Amino acid sequence: MLSWISLLGSLYLAVSGFSLLGMTRAADREESLALIETGIYGRVRHPLYSSLFFLALGAFLKRPSLFSSILMFATIFTLHATVGAEEEVDEKKFGEQYEEYRQRTKMFIPYIF
Repeated sequence: MLSWISLLGSLYLAVSGFSLLGMTRAADREESLALIETGIYGRVRHPLYSSLFFLALGAFLKRPSLFSSILMFATIFTLHATVGAEEEVDEKKFGEQYEEYRQRTKMFIPYIF
């Protein structure tokens, strides 16, 4: 049951994130002219990466094994490193506005992390 919750959460985050990016015509966040702070972006700074996190977790929970646990942790490590680099770019681009946004929102999971 937890695997399905995780997989459906992954789908929700991906659809919500892509729909907001499409509405702002910023398919590539690096080309975005404005910081998106509404919708799912009002709760999580990186919903598309969160979607991958929950996808990896859901896949692991579907078929737990040593191999799937290694893949899940490798995914989490890679996502965290990618987000770190992306946040540096966003901070340079949006300055104090991004810092305030960072303090209001969580990185991957609303209210938690």
